[in-house]
Amino acid sequence: MLRFILGASLLLIVTGTSVAQYESPSGSHTLQSETRNNTSASDSFRGMSNGNAPASHVSKLPLRSLLYPGATAKIYARVVPFFLKSQKHVDVGYKSGDPRQAARQVEDMISRGIDGAIVDWYGTEHPDLGRASDNFRDAAEGHSGFTFAISEDKGALKDCARKPGCDLTRHLIDDLNYAYDHFEKSAAYLQSDGRPVVFFFDVNQLRIDWSQVRQAVDGNPLFVFRNTKAFSLPQSDGGFAWVDHTGHREMPYFDHFYKKYLDVGRPRSALMFASVYKGFDDRAASWSENRVTNQECGQIWLDAFARINRHFEPTGASISFRSSPGMIMKRERRSKPVSTIAFRFKHRFLCDFWSGS
Repeated sequence: MLRFILGASLLLIVTGTSVAQYESPSGSHTLQSETRNNTSASDSFRGMSNGNAPASHVSKLPLRSLLYPGATAKIYARVVPFFLKSQKHVDVGYKSGDPRQAARQVEDMISRGIDGAIVDWYGTEHPDLGRASDNFRDAAEGHSGFTFAISEDKGALKDCARKPGCDLTRHLIDDLNYAYDHFEKSAAYLQSDGRPVVFFFDVNQLRIDWSQVRQAVDGNPLFVFRNTKAFSLPQSDGGFAWVDHTGHREMPYFDHFYKKYLDVGRPRSALMFASVYKGFDDRAASWSENRVTNQECGQIWLDAFARINRHFEPTGASISFRSSPGMIMKRERRSKPVSTIAFRFKHRFLCDFWSGS
């Protein structure tokens, strides 16, 4: 059975039909109603020089409309919870650990046709960063059909890795058993074929005995890792795409990831999470590597969707569409539809050019 998810900025999984809520073009409209902040962004956020627009009005036309006709992919938002005073990050006007903020974000996601949230989790030793996972669990449980999942970050094991004699495998097992008890038992937790789905952000780069992890963790979870290596790791049940850091509009990272998924021979099925995002700029972060992909005022967002359509539109559904000004691209015919998409959900989806309906 094919499972596909769009990772990094936006995850999309085609396992069922999602109905997006959107603003009706009919009815009474005023300048105030069409320009007020209708997002979960803080009213105090004034934007950034890299193209992140201030809080304002963003169209709620369904995100699914950017996919190929007939797509039934599930759409997941990737949540990074490091907007906290303790993390010395950019001030976006809210605190990631605020349960009211998580509730606003879940409601905002639902209103745009998003089916769930995948929250970065830093394990049991970073309770400040972990509050967001608790809050998204609670918020998801209040909305039938909306799901959440956790993604253990490599940073959860950073302190252990620095301590002489610290058992990384044991530490990871303890984290995952905690996650099972506190998250995966929730009726709102993301499952596939009755098994909870757990994501890992670069944890596989550490010296971990994954056979021991498999034997010792509760809940029989599915393990999903980042980038193309995920499709060849013996401990992996799937992979998620992230961000193309090359800065090229051609997005070679995505082409490589999707082709690897489609071409690799596997004895069993695998989950696959594709990715869309509006751009990338880490220069304001304390961990910056000066990586920049300009937003191009919404065009990167559209290009990322176009890459999915190019690789995964079902056979017989090929159409022509405008990918960028002055260029017509033809979607390639494929027999495997996309099943999941993910995107990074911080405080805004699109730049000013796409803020209208």
